[in-house]
Amino acid sequence: MSLNSERNTPYRKGELRTFVAGGTIYAGGLAALDSNGKAVAATPASGAIVVGVAQNTASSGGKVDVKRGVFPFEVVSGASITLADVNKKAYVVDDATVTLVSSGAAVEVGKVFDVDNEGAWVEVK
Repeated sequence: MSLNSERNTPYRKGELRTFVAGGTIYAGGLAALDSNGKAVAATPASGAIVVGVAQNTASSGGKVDVKRGVFPFEVVSGASITLADVNKKAYVVDDATVTLVSSGAAVEVGKVFDVDNEGAWVEVK
């Protein structure tokens, strides 16, 4: 229903959420949701949705805190990501590695934000 007066709309920053782990997931690794809405280590599996970076290690059934933001990741061996790639989409290779190449069941991580000695910084939303 459309508004016909002012509304005090609640706000959440939305950087940190807690999920139930659907398998082992390690702190610092990319986390994705499986088809059951559980957090798993990100892979290029069809239908997976990246939700952030795990802030703690958890095994199946445990709780894992997942944070969104800008994080550095390794670049897949044999490829490179440079400053010329800023704002291009980055895709999951595994829970610690990204690529610019979209193939098959590619799962988007986010957009390249920066590149330095730590890796490709990707904005995970």
